[in-house]
Amino acid sequence: MRGLPARRNPFYILASPHTLTGLVYFPFFLLYLVTPPRFFMAWYREPKVSSEPWLMVYFGSILILFGVGGYIGSHLLPNAKSWQGSAGVLVPRWYIRGGMIVALLAYLVWFIKGIQQIKSLEEIFSLYLRNPFYVKEVILKTIPGITTLTQTAVAAIPLMICCNRPKRFDYLLIGIILLLAATRSFLFSERLALLELLIPVIFLKVSARQIKWKKALAYIMIFFMLVVSFFILNESRRSFVYRGGSSAGNLCKMGVVRFLGYYMTSINNCLFLAQNFDFAAPLYYTFSAVWRFPGFRGLYTEFTGIEPIYLPQILYRHGMNPEFNTITTIGSWINDFGLIGTPIVASFFGFLSGVLYRLASQNKFIAALYSVWLVGLLEFMRIYYFTNTRLFPAYVFFMSALLFAKRISKRQLRLGQWQNIKL
Repeated sequence: MRGLPARRNPFYILASPHTLTGLVYFPFFLLYLVTPPRFFMAWYREPKVSSEPWLMVYFGSILILFGVGGYIGSHLLPNAKSWQGSAGVLVPRWYIRGGMIVALLAYLVWFIKGIQQIKSLEEIFSLYLRNPFYVKEVILKTIPGITTLTQTAVAAIPLMICCNRPKRFDYLLIGIILLLAATRSFLFSERLALLELLIPVIFLKVSARQIKWKKALAYIMIFFMLVVSFFILNESRRSFVYRGGSSAGNLCKMGVVRFLGYYMTSINNCLFLAQNFDFAAPLYYTFSAVWRFPGFRGLYTEFTGIEPIYLPQILYRHGMNPEFNTITTIGSWINDFGLIGTPIVASFFGFLSGVLYRLASQNKFIAALYSVWLVGLLEFMRIYYFTNTRLFPAYVFFMSALLFAKRISKRQLRLGQWQNIKL
């Protein structure tokens, strides 16, 4: 079916939650298990949490529950009969374009405000080469309410690809936004800002094509190498400048170790929280978009009487490295639901991921939604992305799109009649 992920497409198969659990999550966890504690201290400057074997068994069990939940959810509706009459919805072009323009204007306001503090563009790059953190914390300091609006593009771009047919102007908008996101990734040191746009676009484009496994695996390897190279290039000025790395070989070695370190230390921090801060701040990370909403600061403490965990401070206090201050999705669940509630929550999110994955091949709107959800699946072992504050504008944009959408039947889709529907 045109425009929808093909069920036999290798990229679609590999994007399932249960496949990712087996091919991505468990290998990262096994790599963590075999990493020597001395290596941890030497490269990541924090002790490895390995004194309690039950923690390892517990973490592995949660991964299994998530994967099983995903498998059940993706096979619950083998025929998807309730969706047979519709391939999705047609979201008006003006609405999607409006979302992309809002994101574009937000980027421009944010960057122009930062540039006003310096004399020229050359100066900002010069500052970046000498002191990357100064550029991030001072020159490109986030603007509440403005920076947030850049995230509408996270939903708008996939919706344009799935629920409409992009025209030249739409591709121009997408290209400019990707360019600005790449600039943000370098200067603001936020690689996720680019990946959360690229991954949905790539997934939607390649999963709808007829492609053989051999070529698909080659594309995946190339993409992975590009991501690692991009990481090393970025880190060479952001972090390695403070560590004294200079030669190309040394930078590559440090880059690969540090790239893996974000996942290794996220697992380590998760186990550390499970060992010391089980159920420390109920529902804090899951509903972070509410607690961190402008004007709502302090609302969580007012309602619960609990001070939320500031992870870098906690890590520093207990001899861990606050530089690596991310925790896996499982770690956030342990903080929010405790060791007892996490298995239930993991099963639920796995099941939900499986249902969305299955319906993505049936419905164009859900295909767009799942392409964004896929970013969370790929970041599962590093951060909790599914309910992250940065996704709040995207979720609002998705929900609002339904107010203006028109349903498209499969017959209209096959005949190409959806192009002529008046908006």
